[in-house]
Amino acid sequence: MSVIKINMKAALSAVSENLKLQGGYEMHKHEKEDKLFMEMDGALFLELPTKEIVEITEGESVIVPKGVEQKPFSPKGVSLVIIEPERN
Repeated sequence: MSVIKINMKAALSAVSENLKLQGGYEMHKHEKEDKLFMEMDGALFLELPTKEIVEITEGESVIVPKGVEQKPFSPKGVSLVIIEPERN
């Protein structure tokens, strides 16, 4: 396991507004940045290429490293904040 160092000043400048999502996205990846999902209300699911599904519930966060494919979805709807920091 390695440590991930995040420049929070840069990260906070890249904060998306509090987003609402119901349904889902296609499987995709981000080549240049990690993505942090911070769950505010509801449940968000991330399907990975291995078919593993990660559930993120209220108050939890998860970082998806750059280059990792993921398919976010929420059947019942979710409120979340997304931060896309650069890795140092």
